[in-house]
Amino acid sequence: MQSENLLNINLAHAAEAAKRLSIELSDRFFADLGQEEISGGDIHVDIMVKASADNIYNVDIHVNGYVTVACDRCLDPLNIDVKTSDTIKVKDGEPTDSDAADMLYTEVATPNIDLSWQIYEIVETSLPMQRVHKEGECNPEVTSYIIREVDDEDEDF
Repeated sequence: MQSENLLNINLAHAAEAAKRLSIELSDRFFADLGQEEISGGDIHVDIMVKASADNIYNVDIHVNGYVTVACDRCLDPLNIDVKTSDTIKVKDGEPTDSDAADMLYTEVATPNIDLSWQIYEIVETSLPMQRVHKEGECNPEVTSYIIREVDDEDEDF
C-alpha cells in the first residue's frame, strides 16, 4: 500500500531531525484505506514530531486541501475544502495505568507508526455533517425526483 510507505514514520528519527515532514496525498491514499466515505482528494499534510519525557512523542498534524465525497442530496461527487490540525500523543512501549486514554503506542524496539488511519480520521471528522452542492449545482435529474416526491406528499394533505 503506497500510503503506508508515505506515512510509516520513525518517530525517534523525525524528532531528532526536528524538521517538518511534508507529504502530498491524492486519490490513491483514500482508495488504499478501503473506506467508503471519502472517494478521493488532494491534501497536503505537514507533520512535526516533538519528543518529550517518558518516551512520549507529540505528533502535530496539519492538513490542507480538498476531499471528494458523495453529495447527500444527489449522490454526485462533491469537493469539500479541508483545513484542520490535530496533535496525537504516541508512546514507546506498553500502556500503563497512568497513561492518557487517547495515547497511541508503538512496539518497544521500533518507534515506527503508520499515521494513515489517524490522518484519515482527522480529515473525516473535520467535514461538515451535511454535505451538499451549492444551490442549483446538484444533478437536476436526481433532484427532480426529490422535488416531485415532496410535491406528491403535499397533495395528499
